[in-house]
Amino acid sequence: MSKHVTPIPLPKHKHDRFIALWIQDKKVENLLFECGKEAKDIVLKYFPDGVYWSMPPADAYHVTLFHFSQYEEPFVSNDDDEVLEWEIRESSEIWAATGTFTLIAHDVVLTKSGTLLVLWHAKEGNVDWLRGVFKTHFTNTPVGQTERILHSTLARFVVDKNS
Repeated sequence: MSKHVTPIPLPKHKHDRFIALWIQDKKVENLLFECGKEAKDIVLKYFPDGVYWSMPPADAYHVTLFHFSQYEEPFVSNDDDEVLEWEIRESSEIWAATGTFTLIAHDVVLTKSGTLLVLWHAKEGNVDWLRGVFKTHFTNTPVGQTERILHSTLARFVVDKNS
């Protein structure tokens, strides 16, 4: 499956701000959602009791391109509103000069932390170059952010600490 996508900055929370490639096709959203549900039936039986399943709604699927700030490495300013506006304005200008991506899903993997991911390949568009431009331009960004893979989180297997 492939889809042309455009990054959209998401300053939803001052500690978790990022640019995402939103899956803007209902057919693809539903396919990803069904893939996540199908994996639940296959994988959950191998986990012990006390593990539950968490999935985002189908319209929340996205590919994170770049983080301005993460919960693990927050960048917070005294002028949060001004910083958010600057990040949106600057990243939009950089993106406007870049174009679109065509993404192709190539694998579904379960990480050791219990996160089910779909991995993407950029058939068109140079993600590594764009991430490098963002990293150079936004100098206070998290060091530990994803630099090489493109992925969407389909679901998470979470341990209930009370069980």
